[in-house]
Amino acid sequence: MKRVLLAVFAFTAIYFTELFPPANNPNELSRFEAVVAFVDDGTFAIDAPLKKYGDHEDKAVYVGHTYSNKAPGLIFAGVAVYRLLRFFAPPPADSWAPLFVLMRLLTVSLVSFLALARFSKRLARDPFGDPAGAVTMAVALGTPHLFYARSFFSHAWTAALLFLAWDAVVSAEEKTNGAGGRMLLAGLLASLAGISEYTAAPVVALLALRVLWGWRLRAFASFCAGAVPFLVLLLLYNAACFGSPWSLSSAHEGAPQYAAAASRGLFGVGPPSLHVMWAFFFDPSRGLVLFSPIWIWAVPGFVAWWQSGKSRRDCVFAATAVVLSIIVLSGYEQWGGGFCLGPRYLVPLTFFAALGIPFALGPRASKRLFAMAAAFSVAQLFLLTSSWPYIAWNQIWPVANVAWWTITHNWVAPNLGRFLGIPPVWSLLPPAAATAAALWVSVRRLSPADSAWRTAAAVGAGFMALALVIELAPPLPGGGAWRDWLIHFLKG
Repeated sequence: MKRVLLAVFAFTAIYFTELFPPANNPNELSRFEAVVAFVDDGTFAIDAPLKKYGDHEDKAVYVGHTYSNKAPGLIFAGVAVYRLLRFFAPPPADSWAPLFVLMRLLTVSLVSFLALARFSKRLARDPFGDPAGAVTMAVALGTPHLFYARSFFSHAWTAALLFLAWDAVVSAEEKTNGAGGRMLLAGLLASLAGISEYTAAPVVALLALRVLWGWRLRAFASFCAGAVPFLVLLLLYNAACFGSPWSLSSAHEGAPQYAAAASRGLFGVGPPSLHVMWAFFFDPSRGLVLFSPIWIWAVPGFVAWWQSGKSRRDCVFAATAVVLSIIVLSGYEQWGGGFCLGPRYLVPLTFFAALGIPFALGPRASKRLFAMAAAFSVAQLFLLTSSWPYIAWNQIWPVANVAWWTITHNWVAPNLGRFLGIPPVWSLLPPAAATAAALWVSVRRLSPADSAWRTAAAVGAGFMALALVIELAPPLPGGGAWRDWLIHFLKG
């Protein structure tokens, strides 16, 4: 089952290009341009790439030059991969060139694949049995992590690095040989995550405390030594681009709205907001539980994990990392993330939040309900990631009002099938079949004692619930104007 799931994840990552001509998402384009500028022009200033690949709002300005406004960790990784690819190919002619797809595959998608494989193996080693596979499937194919693992955003990349860093720490504690090397690796991965998405800093700090737990000073020293190279690289980058090692790109935002947001609080983060915390999970445009109801099992899962007495240090670490990050991010004025899929700033917490879920899948009734939730989650996310994924803030119930509408109007996310000339909707059949196969295998093994018809009923209930969402969704506010804009955009 593990091999089937990983194969489906890899297949969908390759099948969908996630680049949307005639223009790319500014979040990705900003990083693409920084990578090209450094490798081809010898500078991180993106003045020349802006003219070639297109202007956007995700940029920083300093002493007459323009830079990416992103944390540079993923840019550094992109530089290494792009430099290698340039030995075999000329510079990309436009912003949706195949070279950029390859760069994404060899950075974000590859690291996300490795993290998923380790996550699956880590759960399989614990006494969960088949629920471990079902949880891995639900996380891989039924959460917004799916889309961001197929995009040149930093969220899935950061989630993977953070989990792999934690996994290296746990592995170091489990083995006496090579423990120091694993701690070095953990520090390296954690620091790369921290400089890829600055909001991951609290989780990195918690992981360092996790290492120090029990006065493991030698292990802590190895962890810190591993973190040094990327932290130094960040300081050098800041000095070269913004005149000081301590000056971040967010302090030089080019867009007035982003500059105003960054000037409030600490790097744009103010006091926690209960309203935003609620919206993270239940907002009809961004609500994580509405996209992926599998997360309902996370809270009782952490409680059951603690009560089991198994690895309480990791239970405390994972739960604290999730709760602390949600509290901190709730104070960010632009918590909604602009045009995006789901609450994207929570994506780096995906693996840690999911660690507790298997502990809540003991009773047979809980497994059946989880099977239904998983089917519902996977179906929703397949539709959302097979269509226009950049949901505007006011687009409520995006499965019905965006994904279903675009697919029924014969427009789907760019993919290899479309490249080969397969009609739009028909091009979704290969990934749909692969996703359904992974869902069926995982859910069927979730409770081997159940008869086949019960498994089928669970899966069918999930899809019936999806149909109800589509049929009962309220009308799209301002839908006519938004759809006119989308049609204009898609036609170029």
